[in-house]
Amino acid sequence: MSREAIKAAAEWHAQLCADDAGPEDRAAHERWLQAHADHRWAWQQLQTLRGKLDALPGPAAASALARASTSRHSRRSALKGVALLIAAGGAGWLGVREYPALAAGHRTALGERRSVTLADGGTLILNTGTRVDVRYDARQRLIQLHAGEILVQSAPDAARRPLRVQTRDGLVEALGTRFIVRQLPESTRVGVEQHAVLLQPTGAPAIRQRLEAGEQAEFTAAAVLPLAAPASEPGGWVNGMLVVADMPLGEFAAELARYRPGHLGCAPEVAHLRLSGAFPIDDTERALHAVAQALPVRIRHFTRYWTRIEGV
Repeated sequence: MSREAIKAAAEWHAQLCADDAGPEDRAAHERWLQAHADHRWAWQQLQTLRGKLDALPGPAAASALARASTSRHSRRSALKGVALLIAAGGAGWLGVREYPALAAGHRTALGERRSVTLADGGTLILNTGTRVDVRYDARQRLIQLHAGEILVQSAPDAARRPLRVQTRDGLVEALGTRFIVRQLPESTRVGVEQHAVLLQPTGAPAIRQRLEAGEQAEFTAAAVLPLAAPASEPGGWVNGMLVVADMPLGEFAAELARYRPGHLGCAPEVAHLRLSGAFPIDDTERALHAVAQALPVRIRHFTRYWTRIEGV
């Protein structure tokens, strides 16, 4: 992606967030998105990075905004500066944090799923936005998960080589099993569908925790954190569904956003509402329509790539 596309995405972010942004601005932004694939990719990356910054402590963000003038011109200038900072940080993040994944053996785009048959006859299924390397040698069968989520169906190996998934936080070793591994921003989540796995955090080699079928856990480089009953079916995505039980709407929106381009937000006043059901991830518009039928909310589309769930 060109540096010009990153800069343009930052400019558009500032313009659309400004107080005086109107329908004409959103229509022009839509035309810019449709003009080139680089524009859409740059916009998606900026939204992803914006989400990461949104997770920073509120006082730090608030103090930065408080220093900006309240006039329209100054506010837009401040937003432009923040957006360009996001883009500049994004360029560095893409160049450093994701560099090892550029040579990944398998990858999926946003909203894409892919099944791969491994050399030993096992199966690897990649969820949306996933990048992996598969490295088999005389000693082990290693799957390196750089980003995203995978389902692994192991197969017997005549050489008895261990099958492991490596993430930023440590290793997941298969014990004749079917399991799911997801790389989260601060941890790794593992769910076991059949048999068992062993978890081993990178920074705590003495810890080797076993997970049985039906169990889930998250682990960091230093510890394993058992999970309560999940609010979503871990492997539902394999069949094209996001299956949730009593999940807060804000969390649901964040999950569904993984499968659609652009920004999908949820207004704070409805983020606490609870949702249960099965929603198609290959048709996110239909999923959103189902949400609007199940809860007292409306789906507001500012542009094709900017959507928000709001109260009625």
